[in-house]
Amino acid sequence: MQEKEYVRSFFYVPTDEELRSPLYLTWVGHRICLPTHTIGPRVLDTYKITLVVRGGGALEQAGQKMKIETGDVFFLFPGVSHHYYADPANPWELTWVCFGGKRFQTAIQNLCVTPESPVLKGTFSMELMQYYLAIINEVSDAENANIIKAYGYLHFIVSSLVKNYEGHHGAHDCQTSASAAIKKACSYMQLNYYHNVDVETLAAYVSYSRSYFSHLFKQETGVSVPQYLTNYRLSKAKSLLAHTDLSMQVIAKSVGIEDPFYFSRVFRSIEGCAPTEYREMQQKSSGGMAKHPEVEKIDEIAL
Repeated sequence: MQEKEYVRSFFYVPTDEELRSPLYLTWVGHRICLPTHTIGPRVLDTYKITLVVRGGGALEQAGQKMKIETGDVFFLFPGVSHHYYADPANPWELTWVCFGGKRFQTAIQNLCVTPESPVLKGTFSMELMQYYLAIINEVSDAENANIIKAYGYLHFIVSSLVKNYEGHHGAHDCQTSASAAIKKACSYMQLNYYHNVDVETLAAYVSYSRSYFSHLFKQETGVSVPQYLTNYRLSKAKSLLAHTDLSMQVIAKSVGIEDPFYFSRVFRSIEGCAPTEYREMQQKSSGGMAKHPEVEKIDEIAL
C-alpha cells in the first residue's frame, strides 16, 4: 500500500472575456489517492469530468449513491452537492478536468448523464487518458499555458466519450435509453422470477443507482419493481394452478415465494380469491384460463 499520495493539480484563472465565452477551463489534475481520500460534501460552479484510471470508490450526488469502478467516468454538475471517496481496500487513481460554459451541454445530454445518473461505465482507454494528461501538461505552466491547445484536448475528451457511448448504445435520446434499460430489467425479472430478485440487483444490472432506477421504473411501467415482480409471479402461478395438480407449496416455490402461506395471502389480496378457489374455477371453466389484465399489461411493457 502506498504511504504518500501523488498529486498534480493546476488551476487556470479565466479572463472576464473567457468567462463569457461558450467554454472555459478552471482546474485539471491527476491524483493517485490514499485509502482515506474523500472529497465533500460540496458544490462546484463548473462541470467536472473525472476518469477512474484504476481502483474504485463511491459517489454521492443528488441524493444518489453509486459504486465507481476502474474505467468509469463520472460527472459532477454545477450547483449540485456531491461527495466522493476512495474504496479503502482499493483506493482509486483519478484524473479530471473542470470547465464551464454552454459549449458541451448538448454533448452531455447526448451522453444521457444527469446529476442522478452521472456515471459512464467502462469508458477507460489509453487515448482518453492521454487527452487528460495533455491538458494537464498544457495548463501546468501558468506563465506559458497554451489554453487554446488545452481546449482542443477537452474537445477530444468529450468527443471520445460520445463516440464510446454511441458505440455501446447507438445514437438515440436519453428517453429511449431509459426505456431500453427498463425493458432490459423487465426481461431479467421474467427470466429469473423464481430467484431472489431485488431492486439493488436490477439497478446494478442496468448500471443505474437504486433510487433513480426505482423512479424510472415506476415512471415507465406505472408500478413499482416489487409489484411488477409479484404480478409476474402470480401470472405464472395462475398458469400452474389451472394446468397442473401441483401442491400450493410446490407452486409457491416455483414462482420464487418460499412460504406457501404468504403466497396464499398475496394471491388472495390481488386476485380476490384463494389459490385453491382459483384452481377450482379454472377447472370448471371449459374455456380455459383467461389472461389476467395485469399480465397483458406486463407483457406489453416487456416486449
